Amino acid sequence: MTTREIVATFQEMYDADVSPTLISKVTDAVKEQNGSVINKAVFLALGINTEGRKELLGMWLAENEGAKFWLNVLAELKNRGLQDN
Repeated sequence: MTTREIVATFQEMYDADVSPTLISKVTDAVKEQNGSVINKAVFLALGINTEGRKELLGMWLAENEGAKFWLNVLAELKNRGLQDN
């Protein structure tokens, strides 16, 4: 899939906007794994802004998830200024 196709699919599936730059960063990170393609999960965090529109807060590549992974994700979001209103 092209970056544009991934952006369109993401918008269709999640009704949220994502930048082509972010998609490129994720796909480039996968390609750089010792020159071979491996299975990794991409975890997404979506938020809803004050207008009721969904926004992608971030994407993380990981081989698995657990409490430590999610603690790091939440800490990162908080450090970036995410607030619970």
